Amino acid sequence: MKAPSLILQCTSLVILCEIVGATNFCMQNCSKPLFNTFCKIDEDVCAYPTGDSDALSAFRAMAVWAGTSENDCLRQFSIFICSMYFPKCRFRTVIPVCWESCYKTYKTCATRNADAVATRRCSAFVSTGQVSASTCQNGVDSATGAACACFSGSPRISPSSQIWALALSLLTALLSSKTLR
Repeated sequence: MKAPSLILQCTSLVILCEIVGATNFCMQNCSKPLFNTFCKIDEDVCAYPTGDSDALSAFRAMAVWAGTSENDCLRQFSIFICSMYFPKCRFRTVIPVCWESCYKTYKTCATRNADAVATRRCSAFVSTGQVSASTCQNGVDSATGAACACFSGSPRISPSSQIWALALSLLTALLSSKTLR
């Protein structure tokens, strides 16, 4: 059962590298995306040029592992992945995803040591500014008393992506049944 953990680790690393490399781009591109098919965006975000296709690729990797779109991990991961590739922004400043959203995603998807895995993964995103500190609650950092901001990843998955996920699940099931014969 190491495959789910390995996929989760690799996906986290890819997201981290892509997002850190695009931070300067975000400062110049805080707007509503004109076109995307996987993530449903209806507000100003930092829209990475390949964010929608990258989010879909990450989701597909998780769907192949899970073998179904009717999975709590996949539902939570799709919300989180869209929040990471399309973070909210105001006045050319990226607003990080709330710790709770990140933590819930990784805790839901981890197969063993869920608390430790979630804490480790989310801490890596905190260090890059993509996820808020765990102490950011209700606009105030409880550790420092300073103002802080974050947004909870809300369901921003388009209906067409749900159809994609279903089709991918059916294809995965079909392929796995043929290899078992």
